[in-house]
Amino acid sequence: MSEILRFDPARRTNAQLMVDCRTLGYLSDDMTILDVTYGVEPAFWNRWTPALFVTSDRNPDANVHMWWDFTRLPLPEDWCDVVVFDPPYKLNGTSKHPSDRRYGVGGDYWPVARKMALIFDGCREAARVAGKRVLVKAKNQVNAGSIVWQTDDVTELMRDLGWWKKDELREWGYIPQPPGTSQQHARATTSPCLVFEPDTPPTTNRQETLL
Repeated sequence: MSEILRFDPARRTNAQLMVDCRTLGYLSDDMTILDVTYGVEPAFWNRWTPALFVTSDRNPDANVHMWWDFTRLPLPEDWCDVVVFDPPYKLNGTSKHPSDRRYGVGGDYWPVARKMALIFDGCREAARVAGKRVLVKAKNQVNAGSIVWQTDDVTELMRDLGWWKKDELREWGYIPQPPGTSQQHARATTSPCLVFEPDTPPTTNRQETLL
């Protein structure tokens, strides 16, 4: 078995990220796993698909089990073991990227506060319906000349909900600019996956052991 590192330059896809989460025991085949932002293509699940797996998305064109709104899931508390949530974390004011349409944010103007409110609503629902673990993608970024510490904001919200950050894994890779735009600031090359567990106090950092 190869080493599992938080900061691993070999981890360049979300699919490998899910494999690493499985290797670490954060995901497994005996868990009921709900992906609430599955998308049109299974980008997270090309290398491993859970045995007990439910997919959902707001996009009516997505190939999913259910077309649920991740901010208002028609599910009871603790309905599943794990929720995987890949929110619309890109914070530019006008959503030009086609993938934003699956979140219902394409085309019109979305201030940072409005976009963050959408992310927070999704986190609250994920924490409500998950019983064991919540995985959230987030990204610190520059918006209108200011740094938005999105990972810290999500971590603080989840802590207020009784969920503590257990781990943080990053997949590396360049995200191209939408057509007609140019990059004006240094671009982060990491997109962290935050792993949360309920009622678990902070612990020392996981040992990144060479195996």
